[in-house]
Amino acid sequence: MWKPYIRNTLHDILALIMIDIYAQFKKHVLANGLTLYHYQTEKPFIIGSFIVHAGNRHDSPGKEGVAHFLEHMVSRSMPSFPSYEDNRKFFSDVGGSVMFGMTGASATSYAWKLPDQPQLFLKGFQMIGELLFGCSFTKEVLEKQKKVITEEFNRNFKNDAHFRLAREWSKRTFPQIRTAHSSGLGTLETIQSMSIDDVKHFYSRHYVPKNVSVIVTGNISETDLISTMQNTLLGTVHSDIEIARLSPFETVSPVSQKYDVSYKEYTGEVKANAQYARAWFFVPDEQNKYTLRIIAKEYNRRVFNELREKRSLGYSAGVSLYTVPEYWYLYAYATVRGDSVDQIDELVLDILNQMSVDFGWVSENKQGTINRIKMLDVSLEDLAEEIHDDLVDERRVLSTPELIAGYESVTPEQVATIINDLKTLSNSFLYIERP
Repeated sequence: MWKPYIRNTLHDILALIMIDIYAQFKKHVLANGLTLYHYQTEKPFIIGSFIVHAGNRHDSPGKEGVAHFLEHMVSRSMPSFPSYEDNRKFFSDVGGSVMFGMTGASATSYAWKLPDQPQLFLKGFQMIGELLFGCSFTKEVLEKQKKVITEEFNRNFKNDAHFRLAREWSKRTFPQIRTAHSSGLGTLETIQSMSIDDVKHFYSRHYVPKNVSVIVTGNISETDLISTMQNTLLGTVHSDIEIARLSPFETVSPVSQKYDVSYKEYTGEVKANAQYARAWFFVPDEQNKYTLRIIAKEYNRRVFNELREKRSLGYSAGVSLYTVPEYWYLYAYATVRGDSVDQIDELVLDILNQMSVDFGWVSENKQGTINRIKMLDVSLEDLAEEIHDDLVDERRVLSTPELIAGYESVTPEQVATIINDLKTLSNSFLYIERP
């Protein structure tokens, strides 16, 4: 789980010491100033990484956290692709993947992976083009993300003194680097005071073609890639803004960031956030393995969408499935406000009931999983960083036909039986931990 963070940090470090990490790629600069790096392979997929050269070190004093806040906003503010859930589902259903944002010190990154089918990667470029250059921000999305980012802050810092202590430690350890004086999330005050104008200003200032690099690898030629991009906002949006690069060793630090923290303050008032989990155990067999994964995939999608996207009740929420000796372990989880636990528990069980009303989702999830297996069949060596993925691990010991046959054998009737067991298991339990 740490590899994306390590990769993002490495990118920042290499940028600071002026190493061109894309030297082996062909470089193109489009007419609008966007920089494109391309490397063609024969593998039947395309990976696109989209780098905005602006991160939390570009936050203005008093507006700490705006770069990260904007990262949350853009993937939910595309006029032609308004549904965050549907957008993620598009990638999943075809066997691809998407990362809708990660904010680092000097850059904010977005990425996707798709099969090398023109209609699919065209949509992928259209979506990211609108995300980078065509967003329309609303008050509704802003207020929802304030709640989500507040919960993200509370998850990382148990109380305000903890936050100030962590930031003071970073400040004293790296006194010459202003980035180290902020969490990247901002403070609770800057999160709550964030406005549409703050977001728009950062977006219009930094999300411009001359400040964006696009890195593409996969089975697409240079000519087809440039032609495709020029048919999206990635190639047609123009801006006269020239980015004034900030020094990574900028020392300006607002007075509000200067703290004198003592150990005594660390024992300050605890925030009302809690770790929530509702778990079920299973005795495993070969058929349950495939059926449970189909269930877990859909359950995770619905829990995340309901708890975080629709209700903004917590930052992390979803469903995971693990194997441990002698049983399967499936659980719903969330990091939420303590006063929301009862509501969360009721929603998690309601979602399970909703899944048993109509089983049309079973065939969709089966096909999406099979598409991903087919992609893994030709790209295991390119997916070392995804070693935590159950499908990757399983593909190393089972053949593609074996895996596909296993998932194709799953029926709605089998799914219904296990969901009914989930709803009635006497050994399910609710686990709540407050800091």
